[in-house]
Amino acid sequence: MIQALYIKTKMPTHKIKLSKKEFDSGRVPSWNHHVIVEMEHTAEGYTTKAGIIVGFNIDDIYSEGTESHAADLTEVYGKVVKVPKFLDYDPDDLNHMSWLPHMEVEVGDYVWFNHLISRNCSEIIVDHKLHKVIPYEDLFVARKGGRDGEIVPLNGICLLEEVYDTPKSSFDTLSQHKILKDRGRVAYVGKPNKEYQSDAFKDISDVKVGDLVYFTMDHIPIYLERKKFIAGFLGNNLYYATQRRRMALALRDESCNS
Repeated sequence: MIQALYIKTKMPTHKIKLSKKEFDSGRVPSWNHHVIVEMEHTAEGYTTKAGIIVGFNIDDIYSEGTESHAADLTEVYGKVVKVPKFLDYDPDDLNHMSWLPHMEVEVGDYVWFNHLISRNCSEIIVDHKLHKVIPYEDLFVARKGGRDGEIVPLNGICLLEEVYDTPKSSFDTLSQHKILKDRGRVAYVGKPNKEYQSDAFKDISDVKVGDLVYFTMDHIPIYLERKKFIAGFLGNNLYYATQRRRMALALRDESCNS
């Protein structure tokens, strides 16, 4: 019997093959602070919502820029099949998580996570099904109990909508299509993290849906999903996944929160 599934994430991707019996008998130790996610697809041969098959040659090397095709097609969500009983956190051990979040993920939830982690994490193949081993702190958001369940942002994260520039005149037709990367509009609110290893970080506490938030100077917004045509979270909507600690200022329109 497998007593524990301990898989250290590393590059390049580490693949393990297990039978279903072996996998089912395993557990994730709490000191490992990972969840195991069953994936629905692979990026190779991905089918868009319009039925178009897209993909890329996995032997080719792509740059990881904002327009990276490989990164755009990386699958970033799946169904949680194994979780630790709790998150083991040590503020003085740099090998532990960088912060202490609330443990909000359960088996059966769907979770979305960082596309870089998705491409470089350990993988488990169980009866030809792909599973990814994702650190809890790299999870962005959960949908409780299934793909259409309650939306719960994780790890001190809030989901933000893009904000566009305001036209300067009736002749200005370009500004309305320009995304302002230094701010976002809060769409879904998650819980603040309990603690950070670094005293330099602290979550802004008072954030509500509808707030306009400005990012700290060093923050580059990360998208929950990168392309509308394969987005699986909520229709064609794209959101930033931004931690509260990356918010410098929140502006509230009280008429929207009355």
